[in-house]
Amino acid sequence: MGRRTGWAARTLAAVREDMWVCRCHRLLDAYAAAPGWEEGHRLLVRRPVLLDERGDVVIGEFVVAAERVGLSEVAERYAFYRGILRRYREVGPERALRELTSDEDDAVIDLAERATAAYERYHEGCGPDTLDAAVRGYEEVLARAVAVPTRAVARTNLGLMLLDRAERDGSAGDTERGLALLEDAVVRTPPGSPERKDRTVNLAGGLLQRHRLDGDTGALDRALALLEPLVDASAPTAADDDPGAVVLWLNLGSAHYARYSTVGDQAELEAAIGCYRRAVAVAVAAVADAQPWSSGRLLGNLAVALSERYQRTGNQADLDGSLECIERTIGVTPGGSPERPARLALHAILLLERHDARGALADLDLAVEKFASALHETPENSPERLLREGESGAVLLARYQRTGELADLDESVAVLRRAVRGRGYEAEDEAVLWGQFGTSLRVRARRRHDRDDAGQAVAALRRAVTLATGTPSRAIDLNNLGGALRLQAELLGTQDPLAEAITAYRDALDHLPPGSPRHTAALGNLGTALLARAESARDEAELDEAVRVLSAAVAGTDESAPDLAGRWCNLGHGLRVRHQRTGQARDVEAATAAYRGSCSRARLASPEAGLLAGRAWGLWAHSRGAHAEASEAFGHASEAAERLMRTQSGREAVEVWLAEFLEVPAHAAYALAATGGARAAAVQLERGRARSLSRALERGRAQLGLLAAVRPDFVERYRRAATRVTVLEAAELAGVRPSGTPTAEV
Repeated sequence: MGRRTGWAARTLAAVREDMWVCRCHRLLDAYAAAPGWEEGHRLLVRRPVLLDERGDVVIGEFVVAAERVGLSEVAERYAFYRGILRRYREVGPERALRELTSDEDDAVIDLAERATAAYERYHEGCGPDTLDAAVRGYEEVLARAVAVPTRAVARTNLGLMLLDRAERDGSAGDTERGLALLEDAVVRTPPGSPERKDRTVNLAGGLLQRHRLDGDTGALDRALALLEPLVDASAPTAADDDPGAVVLWLNLGSAHYARYSTVGDQAELEAAIGCYRRAVAVAVAAVADAQPWSSGRLLGNLAVALSERYQRTGNQADLDGSLECIERTIGVTPGGSPERPARLALHAILLLERHDARGALADLDLAVEKFASALHETPENSPERLLREGESGAVLLARYQRTGELADLDESVAVLRRAVRGRGYEAEDEAVLWGQFGTSLRVRARRRHDRDDAGQAVAALRRAVTLATGTPSRAIDLNNLGGALRLQAELLGTQDPLAEAITAYRDALDHLPPGSPRHTAALGNLGTALLARAESARDEAELDEAVRVLSAAVAGTDESAPDLAGRWCNLGHGLRVRHQRTGQARDVEAATAAYRGSCSRARLASPEAGLLAGRAWGLWAHSRGAHAEASEAFGHASEAAERLMRTQSGREAVEVWLAEFLEVPAHAAYALAATGGARAAAVQLERGRARSLSRALERGRAQLGLLAAVRPDFVERYRRAATRVTVLEAAELAGVRPSGTPTAEV
């Protein structure tokens, strides 16, 4: 009997529970259907079932159930009323009703307007204090506001301000509080209203920021889930007449780009570009002046996305479009804006990309200028300060590769070393900095034949590869790691690093789009690694593969690209080795053409490649008894060496290049003598000896301290003369006649 009674009691309780839940559901629907807040208020006071904790739990279950079956609008409506009912419990029924029905106090409105004006001044470049003042202002607004609409606006604006401050200072606390306020603002805004849509877009932007800070993929997924239902990507919508549409398309584009950066899906990159273009079109057509900083931000994001697509496809139109966007961005970014340094740095990076593609020295010079401006405009206490310094290391390396100035290379290593020791970077930025640091170390290790630098380069690039796991940039780091391993094998005289380098290159190629500049670079590097292993192992099949790969790298490089000189040189090496191995006559002609092409292109693009190609070509021609050819080759090497040594800023740097040049004069003299140029041969020998001695008093950098103490006028005359000669020589190399230079009578 007792068991039966217990069963009946439990059954009755379950039925009563179901009845209670149904009653809650009916009351909630009745409250939502009330014609006004006062009528709904009277219902709640008369039947307060929804105002206790148990009612809150049940409404939460309604929200979950609606979401589970895909009724998102129903879930939003339940969540909205749940927020109102919670406010009833927090402050009491009378105050809750007053908040829903009262007009806001004029003093609070004035305070909000002043805080908003301070926020706008911050984006116009008035300094970080204006953002802090705006935050304080809206904190007070939120504390004093009574009306629900004012409180929702205050939550939204304060949330956005805290997110901006988090981006400025790297504060995780500001990020989390900002997100919580934005979330609360969405929940407390009536479903279906325009304000609800705008606040949802803002919440998605905050989630994207958290993803950037800590790589939280859940935040990224939720941002996309919030944004995608708000747009119909297949056709224009009325949303395009709404100023909020700019931010909607901007954030949706940023979400797709973040997904692309995470998984490397080309479709995500295309979607991002499409969204950014849509945002630009809306801004130009309807709301160009609504939010000036948003206009700059979306143009900057479009610039980044187009640059990334250029790197994947090699389409020069994307590179030009990217530069046009960033120049327009800087044009609408006021001086002092917190976003200006990053945009200047991006402009510099894009100029470097165009220099790498087309070889215009003016782009390199302008990139140096832009990087310097970006660093100058970044506050000393900014978390981005070391990042800006690290980026300057990249342009210093690029300038070294163009001019051979070793001081630039040493400074590149130094600034990047400081940068990677910094803290507070986003994971993607940290990977980039370690990759740049490893690359600079690798280049210096090759130039100075330094095993320690080579080992550090391998370690740095391994770290970059690890940090970039799962991102498109990992392939770039793998390519650079292959270069460091290949050099380590060469310096240590062991094959193990070389085998790992080849594996790294092949892995990189598997993840780089064929035809892109990055793919071509990795292809050329794989060819040199295969050539090195084939030379050591005497593997004919691998030697043939190396030549094929090196040929493909040359064919895939634009005629105006500075890297073409080095790739022609490497192909010449491969063809020369195969001729020496097999004796194929056609390889002699092809190798000679490759070396000649390298020397020709190196005259204004890469003096280092000119020295290496001319020296290797000359020594090979000498071994074949082709004295006229050797004389031509050594002539190129001598010219390149002169250019390299003229650019150096110190004796030690000169000696590094002099060591690469020392064997050239004697061989050049022999080749000249063998072709009947005895007088020219003697001059060549003396010039080589003079070069070795004269660098001790290198013009423009001579140790003139003692002379200055007794005849300062002589020192000044010497410097003026040295400057004049340097200008004339540079003009001669460039094929330009400076004004005032006498010309021959004709």
